[in-house]
Amino acid sequence: MALRNGRSRGDQGGRRPFVFPSLKVDGELWTEEVVIPNRGQNVMDAQLEAGQVIRQRRAAIAAANAAAMEATVPSSEDSPESTVPSSGDSHPNSGSSLVDVSQVLSPQRVDSVIREWLAAHLPSTEQLFSASASLVGLQGIDQRVRDLVASFQEGLDSYRAAFTSWFEGVQQNWAGLVATGEATLQQWQDAIAQIGPWKADLEQRLFAAIADKVGPQGKVGPEGMAGTATTVVDRLPKGKGPDFLFPYIGRNAIVGDIAIDASTDMRYAWRWTGQAWERGPAMTSLQVRDVKISSLDASTKTYPTVSAATASGGGGTVGTPIMAATVAKNSAITIGDTSRFVVGGYDSLTSGIVLLEVIALDGTAAGHRSSLAAGFQFLAGGSDTFRFTEFSSLGDLFNGPSPLADVTFSGQLAAATVPAVIGASAPAGTKPASYLFVTITSRDPATTKYLLRGDILWNMDPATTAIPNTQLPPKQPAWNVV
Repeated sequence: MALRNGRSRGDQGGRRPFVFPSLKVDGELWTEEVVIPNRGQNVMDAQLEAGQVIRQRRAAIAAANAAAMEATVPSSEDSPESTVPSSGDSHPNSGSSLVDVSQVLSPQRVDSVIREWLAAHLPSTEQLFSASASLVGLQGIDQRVRDLVASFQEGLDSYRAAFTSWFEGVQQNWAGLVATGEATLQQWQDAIAQIGPWKADLEQRLFAAIADKVGPQGKVGPEGMAGTATTVVDRLPKGKGPDFLFPYIGRNAIVGDIAIDASTDMRYAWRWTGQAWERGPAMTSLQVRDVKISSLDASTKTYPTVSAATASGGGGTVGTPIMAATVAKNSAITIGDTSRFVVGGYDSLTSGIVLLEVIALDGTAAGHRSSLAAGFQFLAGGSDTFRFTEFSSLGDLFNGPSPLADVTFSGQLAAATVPAVIGASAPAGTKPASYLFVTITSRDPATTKYLLRGDILWNMDPATTAIPNTQLPPKQPAWNVV
């Protein structure tokens, strides 16, 4: 957008109008000057009004071009020159009488416009076959096409000249701005370069002025004129001379100068006495650190006398290995029973804890495993009343949002089974044994077999009479399981 508000076109209440020599509206540059009355609005509002005026002018130009393009082909009686496009209405931007310059910036647009004009003015196929009338209608077509191309060329040349002039003006303005900036920068550099000599000259004159002056301590020169100073140092002043302060304050120490040692937590203040550095008070209080605390308990102690318990009752079995090493998926298999206990004279054992490790042997889940612990209990009614009281699992086989497999336990009370190697049968009146089953359902179609390892801890019924800790239980299982 370009705005020029400096020249007067007639004052309206003392305000100059807004003048836009060029303005880009809807992505297209308008290079005809637009004047907007100044009614006290801001520049943005004036720009919006100028854009509306440009749209209206473009619409009027487009309508005029459309009317010119709708001219019909002259008949055999008409003069060929009667429908030649007139060049009387010149485009304010480009000087073209037919098309806006902004529409012919590309060769493709020029080609399409020529083709449309030819399609609108050339005779139809039927007219061509009608011989004489068609031949008359073709007169002047070649010259009209040349006129149309020449009109486009004039508009393009006008736009190119305007753009070149504008671009050269921008280059000149930018060159002037850069030159001004470089000149200003050079002035600053010259001013900075003069600071060093000025400072050195000032210091020289200052030291020369006080070179023969005698200070309050009787010393001559800068040390005599200087007063005492307090500064923070990062080294211990002890054992150092007066030149210790020179790196910090630019001169040697005089009587009364104080150096605060920041290299220790205590922040001691050291004072120069004229002969040595004397340590003053600490800036930070001492803190108690790494102190061992001892205490003495002098209270009266009372120890109650408790008789030792010599009897206990009940208990549980040691871990009984599970009875199956592998299990196929979706198949229930017996992993433990209490036949050896009920044959040995126990009552039916109806609760316990199973500790089980399951490992997938094949399929995509091969090698995945889980370990679980579950508490179970048989109630009256057999397998229909079997239930778990606790269940926990570790591993990636049964856990996670999408477990690879599911495990299910079930139980049943049935007659005791004596192994054939024992060579005996269960005594009459033996109570039913508890059988524990496990079923593993695979979610992986390719996994068909699992490895089982673990133990079962059966809970023994408590005895009615307490037995000493040193005495073996009165009943033993009929056989041991290895």
